[in-house]
Amino acid sequence: MDDLLYRRRREAIDNNLHMEDDTLKNLRLLEIEQILNRNGRSLKDFPLMPMPSVRDAHFVINKLIREELEYDIASEHQMFDELFAELSVKYKDHSYLKERGILAPKSTDVDELNSIMLSMIPGESRTYLSADTLCPTEKW
Repeated sequence: MDDLLYRRRREAIDNNLHMEDDTLKNLRLLEIEQILNRNGRSLKDFPLMPMPSVRDAHFVINKLIREELEYDIASEHQMFDELFAELSVKYKDHSYLKERGILAPKSTDVDELNSIMLSMIPGESRTYLSADTLCPTEKW
């Protein structure tokens, strides 16, 4: 269980984090259950194995929050600047552009990135409108 405690201490950024043996056992069972679930199975399929308690599930969920808190904005800005340093002169080079795709989880992030990128390209910007569906009155 030492590896689990070590990971939890690292994730919590707290080398003094202490967890009871029952909590560590339960967290390990939760991890096993997650692995089994990803493969279409469950600890319920193994009658001799104990089932995890949901009381410690917050440790698993909070990992996402901890990862978000560790997000380094300065390094992301630096990486962006390095990746797109030549955009103002290579914006017409398809091979340059296709090697620099950005994935963004939300439309608002995409809009913000588009604004930043467009401000780096010389000349006047244009807006092209599009639609995902046809109007109900149109017939083909």
